[in-house]
Amino acid sequence: MQHISQVLFGLIKGVSPMKTIGSLWKSETKKGDTMLSGTISAGLFGDINIMIFPNNHKENKQPDYFIAINNGEKKTKSEL
Repeated sequence: MQHISQVLFGLIKGVSPMKTIGSLWKSETKKGDTMLSGTISAGLFGDINIMIFPNNHKENKQPDYFIAINNGEKKTKSEL
């Protein structure tokens, strides 16, 4: 019998502690910056469309990237 902590932390062969909740695709903004966009599965709340942008004006302890939720309006690559 396995110890519960081994099960919880995925220490048993074939058991992973991580679960895939979405996928991201890499593309470029019209300014040429790399961005990621995709969907995260939020369970009962459905899928959430997200975009991740680099913080090109980082100072001190600001984050390296920003995450934005797409409000449902489709944008073309030229509008990004």
